Amino acid sequence: MKTRTSIGAAALALFVAATAAPPRAIAQAQAGAEPVAISFLAVGRDGRPVLDLKSDEVQLRVNGRPRTIKSLQRIDAVSDGRPAAAQLPAPFGSNSATAAFSGRVYVFVIDDASFRPGNERLTKQSIEQFLGAVAPGDRVALLTTPRPTTRLEPTTADQVRQALGRIAGVGPQQETAEEVACRTRDTLDALTGLLMSLASARTPATIVFFSTNLSGGNRGTFGAAGTFACELTTDHFQKVGVAAAAAKAHVYVVQGDLNVTGRSEGLDNLAGVTGAQVTVLYAATENPLNRFALETSASYIVEFDPEPSERNGQTHRFELRVTRADVTARAGTQLQIANAKAAKRGGISPRDMLREATVFRDLPLRVAAFASRDAGDKLKVVAVGESIDPAAKINAAVLGVYDAKGKLTAQSTAQQEALAKMPMMFAAVVPPGQYRIRLAATDSSGRSGSADLDIPIELTTAGALKMSAILLGVDAGGFKPVLEFKDEPTAIATFEVYGKPPASLPLRIEIAATPDGPPIQQVPPSGNATKDPDRFIVSGTLQIGSLAPGDYVVRAIVGSAEMGEGKLMRTLRKAK
Repeated sequence: MKTRTSIGAAALALFVAATAAPPRAIAQAQAGAEPVAISFLAVGRDGRPVLDLKSDEVQLRVNGRPRTIKSLQRIDAVSDGRPAAAQLPAPFGSNSATAAFSGRVYVFVIDDASFRPGNERLTKQSIEQFLGAVAPGDRVALLTTPRPTTRLEPTTADQVRQALGRIAGVGPQQETAEEVACRTRDTLDALTGLLMSLASARTPATIVFFSTNLSGGNRGTFGAAGTFACELTTDHFQKVGVAAAAAKAHVYVVQGDLNVTGRSEGLDNLAGVTGAQVTVLYAATENPLNRFALETSASYIVEFDPEPSERNGQTHRFELRVTRADVTARAGTQLQIANAKAAKRGGISPRDMLREATVFRDLPLRVAAFASRDAGDKLKVVAVGESIDPAAKINAAVLGVYDAKGKLTAQSTAQQEALAKMPMMFAAVVPPGQYRIRLAATDSSGRSGSADLDIPIELTTAGALKMSAILLGVDAGGFKPVLEFKDEPTAIATFEVYGKPPASLPLRIEIAATPDGPPIQQVPPSGNATKDPDRFIVSGTLQIGSLAPGDYVVRAIVGSAEMGEGKLMRTLRKAK
C-alpha cells in the first residue's frame, strides 16, 4: 500500500481520539409555549382510514379535563414511488422534520424467546405473505427481542425475507413466572429503545409486535433462592406508550402462536398503553398485516395547549375519541410534556435532553457515527456533529450512547475549545452491538436541539482482516470530516484496516449511484502505517465537483473471493 502521510495521520488522530463515560425515552412537545401534538388513527367500519375528519369531531381529555383542539392535520403515509433499492441510508441522523425517508416504514418485532421451536411458523408465514405486497419505495425492518439476535434496519423486502428464514423460536418448553417476568421486562425495554430511535422520523412507522405472551404488571417476582428478581411494574408498560406517542408510531400487538389460545394479560397491557388491540393470529380469517397497512395509510395529528402546571417534564394521561358515528379513534394513553422551566432559563441543558422523552427541534442538528477498534473486545464509536444552521454558535453539546434496550451506556461532553470548530468530535468506548446515538446541544440564542441515529457498532471482516467504518471528509491542511458536501471539488474516503495484510492486497475505492450499481468513478487507494504494527490507514480521493446534487454510495472493497472479501459503504450527500 502506498503512503499518504498528511491525510493518514490526521484521520488516525480522529479514529484514536477518545473520551468515554456512561439517554432515556423521546414526545414531540417542545419546551415553552409550543402546543403539544398527539397522533391517532381514525378508522371507519369498513377498516379504511377516515380522510375528512373535522376538528369539532375530536374530543380530547388530558388528566381528566377536556381540552380545546388547536389544530388537526391529516398525515398520508404514501410511498414516493421510487424502488427501495434506490433509497440509500441517510448519511447522518437529523432533527429536521424534512430529513427523514419519505416512504413508509414497517417494523416487525418478534419475541422469539416466547415461541417454542417451530411454533413461530404462523408468524413467519404472515410476514412472508405481506412482503410480497410491499409497495415500491417502502422499507421493512426486522428484529428479535428481548435479545437482538436478528436486527435488520429498514431495507428491501428481499433482504427481510432472507433474514426471516433464519429466525426460529428459542423459548423453553416450560417457563417459570420469574422467567416470563424477566423476558417481559427486557422486551418492554427493547421496545422503548426502538421507539425512541424512531422519534425524529417524518412519516410515522408501523410497528407490529409478535409474541406468545407477556407477563402482566406486578411489583416483581422472587427467584428460587427467595431473592427479589425482575421487578416488573406498570411503569415498564407506560414507558413504551410514552415512547410510541413521541415517535407517533402506530403499534399493533399480535399473539402469534398457533398453540396458545388463552388471553395474555401482558399483551393486553401493551396494547392498552399504545392504543392497539391484541390480534390473535390463528383466529384471523385473513392476514391481519394487510389490514394494518390499510389502517395506517393515513393518520391525524391533533394539537392542544397544555396548562402551565402540566409543562413539568412528567407523563400525563389522555383520552381521545371521535364523535362521528361508526368511526373508531386509536391512540395511546400516555404522553410526556416538556418542562417549561427549561425555556425560562434559556433552554433545556444538553445533559437533560439525554433523559427527556422529547425530540428538540429549535436548534437544527445532524450527527453521524463511525466504529473503529479499541482495546480488548471493545470498539470505539467516533461521532461527528454540527448545527445545520451555519449562523448558530454552539455553547454546550453532549453525546449520549444508548444500547439496544434504550439504556444510556456512555456520554461524551464537548470541551469549550472544541465548540468553536465545526464539526464537533465525540468518542466513546462500547462493546459491539446495536446502539442509538443522540447529539444534544444548545446555542448562544437559547435554542435547544437533539438529533438521533440508530446504528450498529461493529467491524467488517475481509478474510483474516477487519475494517473500521468509512469516514468522509476533505483535505483542509489535514483531514476534516464532512457530513454534507456542497461546493467541494473532492471528497476523501478513509478507513482503518486491522491485521497483517498480504504484500499485494486487492483494494479499491469507488463511488456509485446505488449500493450494487456500476461505479461512476474508481480511485487508487493509498495506505499509511501507524505505530500499531497491525493497524493501517487507507484513503482515497474522489472527484465530486461534477456530480449532480443527490445521494451517492462510497464503496471500499477489500480482499478477494479467494482470501475473503469485505465491503464498506457510506452514503455521500451532495447538496445544492
